[in-house]
Amino acid sequence: MCLLSLGYSNFMGDSYKYVWGYTLWSFFFSFILIKLSARKFLPGLFESKLFSYFGKISYGLYLYHFFILCIFTENLKEIGLARIGISLIVSIIVSIISYELFEKKFLVLKDKYFHKR
Repeated sequence: MCLLSLGYSNFMGDSYKYVWGYTLWSFFFSFILIKLSARKFLPGLFESKLFSYFGKISYGLYLYHFFILCIFTENLKEIGLARIGISLIVSIIVSIISYELFEKKFLVLKDKYFHKR
């Protein structure tokens, strides 16, 4: 069941919300990105060391979060909303482990063989 819905319910299924709703989300996040690039939207938060580290492990979060969410959604139905927090924490831990043990080595090779100009 989780794989068919990609882990999320369809919350914009009626009234053509999937057309105008996603368009509004796109404009909203475009506005946020413009303000972030100009350093006018919460610079103290988004330039902190914690957010910088989340940026480093973000590829692992992107790769692993869906499968971890599916595992916890299927196996921890009785816990309710707590499974979202548990799956988030597990996703972060798995991403940290992946970054520290695996990805860092490839990033060093990238810097060694593909210099910035």
